[in-house]
Amino acid sequence: MPRRNKGPRLHWRVDKDIWEIRWFEHGRKRSKSTGTGERGEAEKALAEFIVGNVKPIGPSDPAYRKLSDVLSDYADEHGPHVSSPATLGYSIDALIPYWGSKTVQEVNEVTCRWYNSIRQDSGVKPGTVARELNVLSAAINHDWKQGRVLRNAPIWRPKTPKRKERWMSRKEVADLLRQAKRIPMNKGGEHMRLFILLSLYTAARKSAILELRWHQIDLDRGIIDLNPPGREQTSKTRPVISISKRLNTFLRYAKRRSGTDTGYLFTWRGRPIKDIKKSFHATACKAGFVTGWEKSEKIARHVTKEGYKVTFVHPITDVTPHVMRHSMISWIIAKGVSAQKVARFVGHSDSRITEAIYFHHDPEYFADVMAAMGRVS
Repeated sequence: MPRRNKGPRLHWRVDKDIWEIRWFEHGRKRSKSTGTGERGEAEKALAEFIVGNVKPIGPSDPAYRKLSDVLSDYADEHGPHVSSPATLGYSIDALIPYWGSKTVQEVNEVTCRWYNSIRQDSGVKPGTVARELNVLSAAINHDWKQGRVLRNAPIWRPKTPKRKERWMSRKEVADLLRQAKRIPMNKGGEHMRLFILLSLYTAARKSAILELRWHQIDLDRGIIDLNPPGREQTSKTRPVISISKRLNTFLRYAKRRSGTDTGYLFTWRGRPIKDIKKSFHATACKAGFVTGWEKSEKIARHVTKEGYKVTFVHPITDVTPHVMRHSMISWIIAKGVSAQKVARFVGHSDSRITEAIYFHHDPEYFADVMAAMGRVS
């Protein structure tokens, strides 16, 4: 249970013979020295601290609205409704050291470019920096819509490299499944096969599949509700979809082995599996989908407890869990299914998203255009 926030109060530091101000912010303990050991002076410092931290009523001028408060309010109010609160938290943690002490008015192209330079110098990729700045933009926009700041602020973002497209053929998927079948049961082989089949036959995102519980699946009616109880629909909507005959058979087998009607489909030693990225990577590499190699150094310990560096070589693959979703959607589109139906099936909020990402895979997409051109000539 989270600690109750009693507000700022004085605390005596025995080790330093000084009073400090302590308070809790988002469940974390914060402290600030008063600079005095006298109780009266410390109480004055506490009063000034409380007055200085009272939020103004009505919209603030951007010159006085701290970005630390903007990001904090955004995390509290919007964070619980995003598909991945942890990812949002990582972005905010990265933004705070540079932007926390600045105001909304200080956000411009110069400061954004400087932030980009600092982050990339520390080894962060442009795509990650762009995502962090997207969070900053969303937080300021949220603040403006909530009436806490008088105007919005422009956000500059670095150009990101074009995303690589990877779509698997049916033969490649068959090779991946064949490799998954070689994995022993006690090493997660059944989980891997079930994940691959669910990815294909539902075209659902990885998070939706790993969060599935058995009560979301009605094998008799042949439907899966990809929304766990209590989940609010976000821009990444999760539909209710039909179960194919092959997937139904495999799910019945998996359910008999699990022996539960309410637990998670994917568990390890009694706990839900949070991610399947590493095991999927290993399966894809063993199936032959290796695109390169990377080296990394780690500190190993000898029996004499003397530290020494060891170089490891790791395979790189472009076959990821999300590629399964992309592949199935491209197969569906190649069969001539409309963008509207595909969008509803895969949970896109707008069919234009589906068209922009996937419809160039349909060989018949421009067939009518080419036919018309032939008639004109």
